[in-house]
Amino acid sequence: MSKNEELKDVFKTKCWNGQVITDAYQVFAFCFSKAEIAIYRNFIEELILCSQENVVYNRNEPFDTIVYMKAIRSVILAAESLKDNKSPIEVSSFEPLDKRYFLRHSEADVWSSFPRFLSFKEYSDPYLMFQKFFKLECSKDWTKVLKEVMEFALSIDSVMPVINTIKIYTYLSGLLEAAHLIDLREVVHIGGNLKTKFRK
Repeated sequence: MSKNEELKDVFKTKCWNGQVITDAYQVFAFCFSKAEIAIYRNFIEELILCSQENVVYNRNEPFDTIVYMKAIRSVILAAESLKDNKSPIEVSSFEPLDKRYFLRHSEADVWSSFPRFLSFKEYSDPYLMFQKFFKLECSKDWTKVLKEVMEFALSIDSVMPVINTIKIYTYLSGLLEAAHLIDLREVVHIGGNLKTKFRK
């Protein structure tokens, strides 16, 4: 690749990660290196609540808010490219609470790390959640919803028109939980550096 030729930013990662990520799995890895799944889940909940009330979202610094939103958008785009995949790891119905399948590291909080919005089938094969997510809306429509939620949540004098907030919250949270599980189970490195759990 020539110096003047730039990588195509199909997952729109440069704006929040500082570099273009072309591998969908690495989008997940970098996203969850920024924050734990519980932080993203709470972020979505609070942002949606603020978009429905005359309250400005101010839980995080403005920069962090933008980074989280952009990272979630990238996860949506990456997930769409992987929605037809199947999990190579089968979770038995006898071991859903086995920490290997959902806990990022030994110091992470078990309860906040465990998925809240996935069925057992989706927990066993997170790609099923991707299929469910994009059966409802395509990535273009989901990113539009995300943008509108953020704009209304950060606006002081406007309230977002009535929407199915529960469905948006559960679907977005479920998508992120599925991406988190895939990253945890299948991705061994972040940008070429082995994750701690895979180092000898």
